Amino acid sequence: MVLGWFLLFSHALGRAGGDGYDASHHRRPGRGDSLLIFALGAGFAIYEGVSRILEPVPIESPVVSNVVFALAFVFEGGSWLVSLRHFSDVKGEMGFIDAISLAFL
Repeated sequence: MVLGWFLLFSHALGRAGGDGYDASHHRRPGRGDSLLIFALGAGFAIYEGVSRILEPVPIESPVVSNVVFALAFVFEGGSWLVSLRHFSDVKGEMGFIDAISLAFL
């Protein structure tokens, strides 16, 4: 919910020209915005994890938990395979370590 409001505010700021530019200079979410989204998600996950350890809640339906886990595994694995194929196509004849180190230069 918070992330949705953040993106909506970010988009509205770009449309309104709140950074001193006219409306033709739209503000698109960049690396900082993406990093903030992931940091907020990580913070929420840590908070939920710690709160569940301190005050455990009984499992109501293990089937639902297992289905969600299986779907997450399938989607994450699929996205990893797509990115690996794309990376292999882009890197060409270079080795994986060389291509990764070149990406950070």
